[in-house]
Amino acid sequence: TGYPQPTVRWLLNNEVVHSGNRYTYSDGPDVVQLNISNVSLNDNGEWTCQISNTHEEDKKEIQTHLLVYSKPSNPTNLSETHTATEVNITWQPPDHLGYPEFSYYKISLTSNDSSVNDSDYHTNSSYYFFSGLTPATIYYFIVTAVIDTSTIS
Repeated sequence: TGYPQPTVRWLLNNEVVHSGNRYTYSDGPDVVQLNISNVSLNDNGEWTCQISNTHEEDKKEIQTHLLVYSKPSNPTNLSETHTATEVNITWQPPDHLGYPEFSYYKISLTSNDSSVNDSDYHTNSSYYFFSGLTPATIYYFIVTAVIDTSTIS
């Protein structure tokens, strides 16, 4: 707040971003807000909020960094070979690795047998071997590529 009413300006990588289609911003007492709809990789970068009044008596600048993640596509060409108690699953890596690049594959295992616990397994390889399976049980495998955001600094 202030008199005259302060002017708010947002910049992405030192380029002015105008309020409009994808970017809208508003301000109120003690709050300045930027809303980005349909966030894309182009929104990555250094964001700066400049607040000043027309007399340029008081000027504030706040900077933050925005990192946008892009989900990797699914692995393709899933195939399996099996025996009564073992399954070997293989797949092709995803076409789009995501941003940042995916961290690992997650294999979710479920079955039609209530005595078998649903489980998730992780691997960095494009294959996974399961043993000790129950004969005459139907198993379902879902393979996804995962970005582990907890490891990104």
